[in-house]
Amino acid sequence: MKEEITSMLKTLAEKLGTTVEYLWEVLVRQAYVSAITDIIMLVLFIIAGTLFWRFHKKCTDRGWYNGEYPEYIGVASIPMILGSVAYFIWFIVILISIHNMITGFANPEYWALQQILNQIK
Repeated sequence: MKEEITSMLKTLAEKLGTTVEYLWEVLVRQAYVSAITDIIMLVLFIIAGTLFWRFHKKCTDRGWYNGEYPEYIGVASIPMILGSVAYFIWFIVILISIHNMITGFANPEYWALQQILNQIK
């Protein structure tokens, strides 16, 4: 397996006109970039969830869901259901990327190695 990784890095470095050491350094730096990107997604997820919840509470407090405006009940429930489904899907994506966040900061060399191994498969 080590020979495959080494030969793959050599081939890629030759195509890019650089050295294997530089290429490895770039991959390790990319681990931090990937982790930061995933953390930004997590923060956006929390902000979106908070805004979604506030919007839901605002609609509930105004009486749009409790019968004061019966003509809006059917119309108002559709965006809330679609928003909930989208939020749930985004939640699954965030859960999958938590591993990349931790690995990117704690062990970037392992992250880089995993990226190379995933390309070999």
